[in-house]
Amino acid sequence: MKVCLAAALAAAFTATAMSQDSPAELLRELQAQKALLEEQRKELKQMTETQESMAGAMDSAWLVLCGALVMFMHAGFAMLETGCCRAKNASNVLMKNLVNVSVGTLGWWMFGWALAYGSQAGSFIGTDGFFGL
Repeated sequence: MKVCLAAALAAAFTATAMSQDSPAELLRELQAQKALLEEQRKELKQMTETQESMAGAMDSAWLVLCGALVMFMHAGFAMLETGCCRAKNASNVLMKNLVNVSVGTLGWWMFGWALAYGSQAGSFIGTDGFFGL
């Protein structure tokens, strides 16, 4: 029984492997593959254009997210510092942390953005965009 099954499977696979398509069928299949390739090229071009148009928006979203995380980090550090000092100094420590965040944010607005993301013109740092201009 096993020998008959093995012989039948071998015959079936050999027959499929030995069969050849006619030239007309091969030509139709080739044309279908070319049409599919052209369609995929168009889709790839459209996806690339979409990705390029979204690059600026994604960069901005990433910076906003990171900025929010930094602000939460400052708030957590303020709570840590406040918990490590006497009650009479708690308001001074919180004010110090608030000033730290404010000065850091203004410094980034005045200089940081321009140095990091200004037009570079072949240099290492940005050369325009200071003070948000």
